[in-house]
Amino acid sequence: MKVRNWTCLACHNIWVSRVRQSHHTNNLSGEPTEWCPVCGVRATFGGSIYEGNDHELIEMELDSLFKEYPWASHPTYPVADWQYEVANNDTRQGYRGWLYNKIANEEEE
Repeated sequence: MKVRNWTCLACHNIWVSRVRQSHHTNNLSGEPTEWCPVCGVRATFGGSIYEGNDHELIEMELDSLFKEYPWASHPTYPVADWQYEVANNDTRQGYRGWLYNKIANEEEE
């Protein structure tokens, strides 16, 4: 598993996300981009790619997401999806635990 640093062009939020080709688009110069989980503006790749075991990198991704903004929503697994599962009694986990399991199970598929 690999993760990379991102920096938001608008709010300057810095976070880490896993390298998933299907979730990234390229800007006009061909560089990978992603949407900021805090303000929704397109972000640019910060230049660092890390490799490690799944548990460490998932925790690194979640720590970076919630570090500055504890109410942030993950771009692939938004809070609204978690709230839907809670309302339907499909989960009793908190958002972070639910998010960790979604990301970990994605790797197994």
